This record gives sequence, structure tokens and C-alpha cells, in this order.
Amino acid sequence: NAGNTITHAKGSMVTSLEFCTCKLMTKLILVLGHTACMALSSAMCVESCAGKASDALVQGIRSASDGSKEISMEEAVELNIYHTMDCLLQYSSCIREKVQTGELEIRGAVYKCATGHVQFLQEAHAGPKE
Repeated sequence: NAGNTITHAKGSMVTSLEFCTCKLMTKLILVLGHTACMALSSAMCVESCAGKASDALVQGIRSASDGSKEISMEEAVELNIYHTMDCLLQYSSCIREKVQTGELEIRGAVYKCATGHVQFLQEAHAGPKE
């Protein structure tokens, strides 16, 4: 979906991911952002003219950043990925429980459009640390 937006739990992509992880026993959720993201770029550049979906996208990025500085598009893409990962854990008790027990891992990555490479982000939600 555009910009990886998760604005609510019911009827969003969360339901599909719950089905995959809690019924089909999927072991990995990959939140994949990409460079040259038009949804994110538009939301960041035309904040004052943006609609409700763009507002949710910008708000998610703001809540993920500390707000102390301007952020680059590369940083915004990564923050949006982390925000999406956090929303999955917040909105779905099923997904959260699977992560906590180590049955599910949530990873974030950025697809680099210019090169075709995927860069995995360092932080992963993989359950309790030992």
C-alpha cells in the first residue's frame, strides 16, 4: 500500500497479516520501503495541502523521529518502516504475542530503486532478548 500506512487496526493490512501469521503460521513479516517513494515524498513536501492519508503518513514519521531536526528522504523512509513495524505490534495482539514468543520476526528493509538492492535495517523485532 502507498507509504506503508497503517492508520487503524480494523480492515487494514493488519487483518491480512494476522491471517498469514496466526492462521498460516508465517514466520517473517518484511516491511519493505523504497527510495523514490512518491507517497512519502508528496506527504513531506506538500504537508499543508495533503489529504487525510498523507496527514497520517507525515504524523507517523514525526512520531518516529525526535523532531529536533529536518530529516532527509532516506531518513524518512527508514522512520516510516520502523513506525509501520511498531504499529503492527501495537494494533495486533496476535502478531505481538508471536513476536514475544519468538515464533515471528518483523524485519524492515529499503529497496534501492537505482541499484535494485535491498538493504536490511539493523533493528529487528524478533522477540525477547536473551
